Amino acid sequence: MYIFRHIGNLLILLLNIWTLLLVIHVILSWTKTASNKYTVLLSKIVEPVLEPIRRFLRQVLPQQLQILDFSPVVAWILVSILRSIIQSVFYWTF
Repeated sequence: MYIFRHIGNLLILLLNIWTLLLVIHVILSWTKTASNKYTVLLSKIVEPVLEPIRRFLRQVLPQQLQILDFSPVVAWILVSILRSIIQSVFYWTF
């Protein structure tokens, strides 16, 4: 039974690490950071999640709101919801 809690803990840890990488990615996008192997790796980790959200938001948001990139906010909300689901499934049912 404890294996499910360990799996839940691992999944939540991975989500927390991804959220931290998302915050770093957002902060670096505000600065004129030179591209290096770390920023490229960071983009390869974060962008596969952000790009589908961007495509969806382009279809849904009016043109006036598309000047801002809301995809990190939406991704953060989705990760928070996923984290709550994982906690409820892996901690409360066993």
